[in-house]
Amino acid sequence: MVGDSTYLAACSMLVSFHLFPKGPYSSSSSLCISWWRLHLDIAGVWTVTRALSTPSTAPALFGGIVLGYVMYDLTHYYLHHGKPSKAFTQNLKRYHLNHHFRIRSSGFGITSPIWDSVFGTLPPTKAAL
Repeated sequence: MVGDSTYLAACSMLVSFHLFPKGPYSSSSSLCISWWRLHLDIAGVWTVTRALSTPSTAPALFGGIVLGYVMYDLTHYYLHHGKPSKAFTQNLKRYHLNHHFRIRSSGFGITSPIWDSVFGTLPPTKAAL
């Protein structure tokens, strides 16, 4: 099936990106899925948003979800390709790249360590290694 092969190709690109974050698939996470799959995902998010909220709040909630994802994607891109000048973004880049190059089994918060704190997946500090 075309869908299965597309999914497998997307997964292999994602694995390639994760193993080689500066490689050919590192320019954006949107390269990891096909455009038709992206449209299906957006339609699915819209359908779920509409089903779980009122007609007057669904567009605002959906817009917030899309904006949140775009901000996440831009931050992720910046962490790989940008040159942060502020301490906060330098620390965030170090945190994220540690996940790629030092400890791959923890530190899953792509753009923030908050969820790693919640789920107990914070990587150990250098002193603990």
